[in-house]
Amino acid sequence: MMNKIIAVQPLDDYQLVVTFDNQEIRLFDVSPFLDKGIFTRLKDKNFFSQVYIAWDTVCWPEELDISPDTVYLRSQHFDVLSAKQVSNNQLFSAINS
Repeated sequence: MMNKIIAVQPLDDYQLVVTFDNQEIRLFDVSPFLDKGIFTRLKDKNFFSQVYIAWDTVCWPEELDISPDTVYLRSQHFDVLSAKQVSNNQLFSAINS
């Protein structure tokens, strides 16, 4: 069983900074899902920004979710000190939420 997701922070570029219960921080790119079925709803940035955690799962309103296993296996380690693709404000927000 994978680690539990304990925090999630959306970024402007359809990516999520996800924290797991082992304190590992990972960057998950949602963009490959944006043209698939119900996930097309996530193209609306206001909707995308409503991400939350329920039952250790990344969720959005309208019963939209992505499993913790998928998030973990398709994400990359997020090195906070060398995250050049994230603006300073987004980075600060992501690591302090």
